[in-house]
Amino acid sequence: YSFRGDFTHGKAVVGTVDPSNNSIGFGTAVKFESNYVGLGAVAHEGDRNPTGISATYDSINDKVVIAYKVSDGPYMQQYEAPGMMYGIPLGPSRGTAIVGTIDHSDNSIGFGTTAVFHSARCDHISATFDSANGKVVIAYSDETNTEWHTADRSYTPPLNLTSAYGMVIVGTVDASNNTIGFGSTAYFNPTNSTSHIISTYNSTDEKVLIAYRDYNLVNRSPSEFRQGYKSFVIEGTVVGTAITFATPVEYASAFNPGGSYYSSLAYDSDNNKVV
Repeated sequence: YSFRGDFTHGKAVVGTVDPSNNSIGFGTAVKFESNYVGLGAVAHEGDRNPTGISATYDSINDKVVIAYKVSDGPYMQQYEAPGMMYGIPLGPSRGTAIVGTIDHSDNSIGFGTTAVFHSARCDHISATFDSANGKVVIAYSDETNTEWHTADRSYTPPLNLTSAYGMVIVGTVDASNNTIGFGSTAYFNPTNSTSHIISTYNSTDEKVLIAYRDYNLVNRSPSEFRQGYKSFVIEGTVVGTAITFATPVEYASAFNPGGSYYSSLAYDSDNNKVV
């Protein structure tokens, strides 16, 4: 998590569930990042809480992998228009991952060195683990080419809502030194702005599933801003450190209205169903 009480630095804490009374106890929080973590400034209607941090478990190597957005400076968030949040990054940001090892004797966690998977602005990060191929799959919104309002709160240059494309990268954990290496990036939504990304893994069919919100400027009507939004799920197949995608399937239309804001994916392995 991003701890606001410590300059929004990144921290992790390990919990142990007691099934006898449905309670959970935690160890001591450990800092994994000493810069600004997870702070978002996403230019999508409805994005009050952009997701700049996600964790997954590598069951083969018994490691935790945290993928997150980190910035060298804080973000200034501004509400410049109804339903819109504009942010100004005051320092360069990048997508980063780190590998952790849990010590079950005291509920502590230790970390290796960080690895950058995206060297520019990104957000809406979601990580999942492909157990068949032993790979960590990170989906995120590539905001490298988005345009932001200026510090004087003016409306120029205009905001570019259509260039935050959906991107994914496949990583391999090296358990010997708590590091992670990455293959090449691939787009799962290369034409429209992508937000509200969430992912899971179908272990029966050995597929990665990514749900996301799509904004298509062409579909926007003059009278209804939200009609440009639709929500999709797309299926990915990992081969080595690459991933290929099938055709996306829409699950929430623009007239619901506005697609979906905050989705969640879960895989039912007993029935081979995704909810």
